[in-house]
Amino acid sequence: MDAYSFLLAGFLITMGNLGDRIGRRRLLLIGAALFGLASVCAAYASSPESLIVLRGLMGLAGATLMPSTLALISNMFPDARQRGLAIGIWPVA
Repeated sequence: MDAYSFLLAGFLITMGNLGDRIGRRRLLLIGAALFGLASVCAAYASSPESLIVLRGLMGLAGATLMPSTLALISNMFPDARQRGLAIGIWPVA
């Protein structure tokens, strides 16, 4: 099992709830910074164990990004047609 996918799927609802509590923008910025830092560290991982842990951390950070970006899309597009198109494109991007 991939640690990234497992933690990403497991924490999506939790991070959505956390975004409602502390603010979606703040959670997006924290998640993006954590994801970037974990990615750089994973690129230079010296052992398989550290790579697995760092990929798990990337999954946790990725779980903060998805609900925040979807909420931002909903707020950025007040027109129902444009919002529907943006949400349709969102999972592909």
